[in-house]
Amino acid sequence: MSYASGTPMPDLKIQLNKFTLGYADQDILSFDEGAKMRSSVRDLRGSRAKDISMSVAQLTTAQGKPVTDISITTLPMILHLDLEKFDDVFSSFGGFSGVMELSSSIISNSTVVEDVPKARVHFAEADYRLPDRTPEMKINLRLGGTLTTLKGRSCGVALQTSAIKVAYRKDYVALSIDAVKLSGPHYDPENKDAPVDIDLNSTRMEYLASPKDEDLERLLALLTPSKDPYETNDDILVNTLLRQRRKGAVLRVTIGKAGLSVPDLDSIKSFQALGDEMKNLSTVTKYLPEDDRP
Repeated sequence: MSYASGTPMPDLKIQLNKFTLGYADQDILSFDEGAKMRSSVRDLRGSRAKDISMSVAQLTTAQGKPVTDISITTLPMILHLDLEKFDDVFSSFGGFSGVMELSSSIISNSTVVEDVPKARVHFAEADYRLPDRTPEMKINLRLGGTLTTLKGRSCGVALQTSAIKVAYRKDYVALSIDAVKLSGPHYDPENKDAPVDIDLNSTRMEYLASPKDEDLERLLALLTPSKDPYETNDDILVNTLLRQRRKGAVLRVTIGKAGLSVPDLDSIKSFQALGDEMKNLSTVTKYLPEDDRP
């Protein structure tokens, strides 16, 4: 995209020197420069003293359309989830699911619906539409890296990534990570060695609000028999499928290289106990908004 004039100075700039979220004696979310998995030129040129930096600039394209450009950069993020402590904190309120049910009940009981007469609107025969001047939004997010640990009563897992780059545009959201490492189960927090290691390189994810033509062609290639293809493209099943899929979203996942190391197969059984603990949080999903699109 080309702009009518050079890149202007940010209209708004916010910097947080230190940001932490957690208990009185333990952090759940924090930022630390020493936790980065890999260093890059961007890390060397960036500010090392600020946990979170955000800038908002109002730009104008060469066609005269306004654009709101938001840039967010952070230091490597450390996320520590202790299921045992998390459950103990909310145990007196009936657990985390109990708190969600209580808040949902309060909102539903306090909501009053009044019968408001609907106004009758008459439209003129000529439809005059004003040009859309809503500013287009562009968001660029860069996390310096992540170190996520999930600890249960039986064991724990650790997820470490290099810098995470996220780009939000009008039609899609893209995420790219150079390196991802998942290890577990961990029985001792001080011991970094784990019997299961998963390494992913050059991972890219794209979320599109609607599929492109190449996505539909790839779907048909998977469903159409290779030895006995359809003789005509006017098949009613194919047309119905394409009409349905055009209303849905698309998630593309590309992994350049994947590696798996499992020296001890018996260690995988430990993940079952950790999964049972996470089932206690599954009731929260019923409070999430539903999407009826395919």
